[in-house]
This record gives sequence, C-alpha cells and structure tokens, in this order.
Amino acid sequence: MNKRPIVLILVFLSLIVATAFSFDTAKATKAFKTYVEDYKKEQSQLPVILKLKEDLKDLALYRLYKLQIAGSVEKKESTTTIPDLLTDHMKALDESYFSTGEEKIAYSAFLSWVVSDVSGKKFQVGTINEMPAYSLTFNGYSSRIRTVAPRVYESWIAYSLGLLKKRPSSFPEGNLPIPNTFSNFDLSVAMDPAEQEEIASITDEEILKQLSKAIQDISNKKYDVSALFKDKVEERVDFITSRLPEDLEGLEDSTKNLLKLWIYRSFSLIQEAPYFPESLPINVMNIPGFENDISMEDPNYEKISAIITKNDMMMMQLNFALKMIGNNDYSPVGLIEADIVSEAKKMVAPLLSTLGQIRNELSGEFISSVSKKLSLGWIRILFYALIIFLGLTYLKILKKYLLYIIVGFETLYLLFLSNPYQSAFDLSLYAIVIIPLFVFAILITLGRVLSKKKKAIDLLALALIVLALSLPFVKLYKNIPELSMEKYPEFYDSIYYDALKDDLFESPNSLFSIEMRELTSLVSAELNELKRGYRIIIPNMLNNLAKNTGTTFSVSGTRLRLSVPSFADYLSIENEPTYISQFEDLQKAFKSFVRSSKRNYSQYKRTLNNIENMAEKVVTYAGNPLRADFEEYLKRTLEDKSEYTVALDDIETAISDEMKIEPRSALVTPYKVPKYTVLLLGIFLLVATTVVFRNFFLSILEGILIVIAFVGAYGMRNLDIFVQAGTPYLKLSVSTGMNIWFFVIFTVIIVLAEIFAFISYKKGRESA
Repeated sequence: MNKRPIVLILVFLSLIVATAFSFDTAKATKAFKTYVEDYKKEQSQLPVILKLKEDLKDLALYRLYKLQIAGSVEKKESTTTIPDLLTDHMKALDESYFSTGEEKIAYSAFLSWVVSDVSGKKFQVGTINEMPAYSLTFNGYSSRIRTVAPRVYESWIAYSLGLLKKRPSSFPEGNLPIPNTFSNFDLSVAMDPAEQEEIASITDEEILKQLSKAIQDISNKKYDVSALFKDKVEERVDFITSRLPEDLEGLEDSTKNLLKLWIYRSFSLIQEAPYFPESLPINVMNIPGFENDISMEDPNYEKISAIITKNDMMMMQLNFALKMIGNNDYSPVGLIEADIVSEAKKMVAPLLSTLGQIRNELSGEFISSVSKKLSLGWIRILFYALIIFLGLTYLKILKKYLLYIIVGFETLYLLFLSNPYQSAFDLSLYAIVIIPLFVFAILITLGRVLSKKKKAIDLLALALIVLALSLPFVKLYKNIPELSMEKYPEFYDSIYYDALKDDLFESPNSLFSIEMRELTSLVSAELNELKRGYRIIIPNMLNNLAKNTGTTFSVSGTRLRLSVPSFADYLSIENEPTYISQFEDLQKAFKSFVRSSKRNYSQYKRTLNNIENMAEKVVTYAGNPLRADFEEYLKRTLEDKSEYTVALDDIETAISDEMKIEPRSALVTPYKVPKYTVLLLGIFLLVATTVVFRNFFLSILEGILIVIAFVGAYGMRNLDIFVQAGTPYLKLSVSTGMNIWFFVIFTVIIVLAEIFAFISYKKGRESA
C-alpha cells in the first residue's frame, strides 16, 4: 500500500494545528484576491502560485498518460476528482508558503476557484464548500478550537470570579460581569496570548451572554464541601450495591451504611468503623464541616462484614471506589474549578456553530471578491429570434435570407469565438442542434442510398458523411516528441506520479491489478485441482484395490510397481458391476477435472493475453523510471510463488521489444485541441446543412469560413491540449507538422461538400 498520501495528510494537519491565528476575514479575502490576480498573470510572482502552476502541468500530464494508457474506465471507489487532486497538491505544500492562517484558508478556497476556472463552471459557495482542501483546513481549525477554547474561557470565568489575579490579555472588558466572589482564593490557569486573541476574534455576543450566565450561576452557588463529598460517597456505594449477593437480600440499607462507614474510616474522617477490614488502606482527607450521621450500631453489621470480605468482586469495587473518591479535590477551590471547567466546555458547541457561520460568510466574501465571468454567448439566440420575428412580420425581405444569416453567423461564432470546453451553454446548444441535424442527414442519406431510385449524388453524400465521421479519429499529428514522458523528468518527482502508478497497476482497484488477481487465482485453482487428482482421487482408487485384492506397492527409482495377486474374489467376473462402478466413478472424476482444467486454461490464456496487451501499452508510453517501477511490480506480484513464474516469463517476453525502444508520445486527435474541435463541429455543421438543405450558397459561405479558420490554425506551434473535462489544458510547443492524412481528409470533405452542393443547386435550377 502506498503510504505517501497518509504521510502527506498527517503533515498537512500538523501544519494547521501548529499555526494559531485570530480570524480576520478582511485579511483572508485580500489574500484570496492576491492569489487570483497572480494566477492570472502570464509570469506569476508568488512562490505558491508558481508551485501550483508546476503541479497543474504535472496533473495534466498525469491525466493525459492515464487516459492514453489505461483509458477512462475505472472503478467508482477509486475515482479521483480534480478537487481531490488539488487537495493533494495543498497537502504537499511546505509550511513556508503561508505566513498566516488567513493565507492558508484563502489558498484552500482559491483552489476551488481554480477548479471553476479550468472547468468553465460558475464559481459559487457550493464550489468552495465542496473543495476537500477547504474542508480539511476548517476541520483542522475546528479541532484546534475544540482544544483551545475551553482553556481561554476558563481563564475569563476565573478572572471574573476573582480566582485569577492577572487579567487575560483578550478578556472582553465590559462584556462580562466581574463579581470577584471568590477573590480570597487563587487558581492557576494557563494563558497563551495567541490563543486568547484567536478565541476572542471568533467569540460572538451570544457566547458572551452564555458566559455571563455561567459566571453568575457559579458566583451564586454555595459550595458545601461536606455535602458534595457525601454525595460522591453515596454515588459509589450505590454502584457497589446495585448487584448484591443473595445472602444480603433484605439488608440493602444496612449494607450501604456499613460501606459508607468503612469509606469514612479509610479517609480518617472517623476514628473507627464496625468490623473495618484490615486489607483496606487508611489515608487522611480533610473535609471541612464533615459530620458522621450514620449509626455505628447495627445487629446486621457482623453478618454483612463477613459476607463482603469474602466476596472478591465487592472488595475490588470498594477499593476502586476509594481510589475514585480520593482522586477528587474536595476543597472549595477544587469544586469551583470543576464547575468552571464544566461551563467552559459547554461553550465549545456554540463556538463551533459560530465558526460554521464564519465559514459560510467567508465563502460569500471570496465569491464576491472576484469578478464574475460574463458569458454573453446566449445573447445571439435572442438575436436569432429577433431576426426570425422581423423576417416573418415587418421585414419580410429578410425571410429568404434567414437561413444564411443564422447558419452563417453561428458558423462564424463557432469557429472564431466559441470554446465548447469552457462554455456549458455552447456545448449544450451544439449537442442539441448539430448532432441531431447530422444524425438526420445520415438517416436521409441512408434512406436514399437504400432506395431503388438511388443516384450517384446520394453515394457522394454517403461518402461525405463517412469521411466526416472518420475525421475525429485521425491523428492530428503523426508524432509529437514533446509529449513523450521522457521529456518531463520532473514529473517523476511530482505528487501525481504515484497517482499515475496507482491508476495503472499499483492500486488494487486498477484494471491491471484486477486482471493480475484473476490470473493468479486461475493458476492457484488449477494447481490445487491437479494436486487433488494426484493426491486423493488416484490414491483412493489404489487403496481400494489393495484393500479388496491384497495388492502391494513398491517404488523402484521413480517408478511405482503394483503386485496384483493372480486372482481374488474382487477380481472375479461375477464382481464386474462392483469394480466397473468404481472405474466409472474414477472416469467421472477425471472428466470433471478435464472440463474444469480446459475452462481454467482457456480463461488463463485469455486473461494472460489481456495482461500482455495492457503491459505492452504501459511500457509503450512509459518513461524509463515508470518502466522500472512496472517491472518491479510484476516481479513483486509474480515471483513469490514458483507457479506464477511462467506467467511472469510470458509477460516479460511480450513486452521485451517495447522495452528496447524509446517511449512513444501520447496521441493527439483533433478533438483534443480546442482550435480543431470547433473545426470538427464546423465540418459536421457543413456536412449536415449541405446534405439536408442542399443550398449551394450556404455551403459556400460555411466552407469559406471553415477554410479561413483552418488556415489560422494550420501550422500552429503552441498547442493547448484538452486532456479531460475539468482538467487544466496542457500547454506545449510542438516541432512537427500536421499529419498529412488529416489535411487530406479535411480538404476532401470541403471539396466534396461544395461539389455536392453545386450539383444539387444545378439540378434544382434545371428542374425549375
């Protein structure tokens, strides 16, 4: 099991506990804004932001390689989200990155803003509260408050009552009463100025009211030490006598009285007690005002004493009661202090509630401190609605141009202004417009192609659709050396390298690990069945033969020899049904084993093939450190038992060729680059509108816009690679040119679309 995340969590929580701070919302909000502003800069200045950007790059690399090698399928319980991964980033940060607690709180909230920024989602209170780093920070702070607050409130109450002569540094003067009721006593209370300031900063008016009531209640209380001592004795005696032996039934009151007298005598509060056991200790306790009100004479005491002293359980409970009673302080100061401690602890719950309110208020402050992203893309829908309305009512001259205006403007917006990965509205719009329209075009084309009256132009439309469907899966670049794992040696030292190994093979929930367990399970099952055949089934048959015929066995070298008598009743032909039935049982056992063995072998070969394919994919894209870790994992998993070594040899043979060559770069398809993603959507829109509307001028308009956008993107060397929804883009500069096949297919689609539109236009005019 990987212990690194556990260590990081412990370090993270220890940093929180080690940093005491008074809660200043303004400071936290200012720090939050500073983080956001520095993050937006091309050249950030803050060390923590520089570290974040490094980790974001490593995070994108981790997701890229994980998806390239293992794909997106994973068990639900092992799924990691971007907030989880950014929380890992914060756990790994050194304490030196934060000078105050406000900065730590602000940074944990800032990470939730980063999540919103890279995903294009709205930044809101829920986003912050769902950030594990933010929750961890506040939970750690709450734990500290739970420990610190009682000490601070104890000092305030003690000072108000006159027990503490030195005024606590953050005592809320004027907000708490100071009756000085017990000024003739002294009490020692720990006071830390930082803790005092910390708790004072989050203590609200409601808590001060509760503290005031507690001070008044303690001030008005009469502390009768003798009565309190007797109550404690009564409590312990009741516990001892809750389950009396049968011999003491009906003597409950006398038993309680005798036990109390023994306790009084044990603390030297009385000079003697009836039948006092010599095994009980005698100590000295001073209880002011104590008077014994229990009778020393009772005819039952002798019998009760004899029974109790012989009852080990009751004597053990009595000795325990003496220790418990003796551990209490029965001086007035001790009793007052106990009440102060009790009242101070009662303040923790409302204080934590206040802290929860502060957390929500602070989240709101963070939200309002940053400018909101204005997404005005939806306004174009109003523009379309207005154009349609005018075209159908006041400006009917627009009616015949509506299709050109709407499709043309939308194509323009799509190609040059939109980023579907950053706009949920645009993504939803294209999902409900372009995709259904393209599906409709496919259905129309198939209907025409499958009809008896199909024409050449229908086959042209089918070719157009097939090419458009294949375009997203054509590699955008044949090879990008800059995406080789070996180009990022710093990645192996990042916190996300271990996460990659977990996803690929280390975690029990990884697909590779699951297949490995299946493989070892099959090998073990087959071996056990085979051993059972040799150890049990065959020996049972031979033992039966020896029992019934007197056959003897001997071993010569490696050969087993059987000496079967020339004849025995068991071997008589008259006994044929008996020995044949035993042979048939043996045959059934062997057939069952053969079926099971063939099934196991078939599953083994299938599982081994899956493992070999997965292993080949790992080492194909893995850098040398990851290859070494993968080999170590294989040996650790399969070398322990000799029956697994054949599988290990097969796997090592399967990956031997890949291990000798340089790691392959991750593949980049068009939909992984936003600039080409919109081109793909433009192609789908062009093909769909061309096939459905067969409008030459509309097709020309769309084609020209798409070609202009393609020329702008062609030769682009600085790429923003989309890895996965919610994951930051991987930014890199490439040295290779575009894959020629992508260029060819893209060009052919444009040309075929215009040819199809022109032929349709020409036929339309001829028929007119």
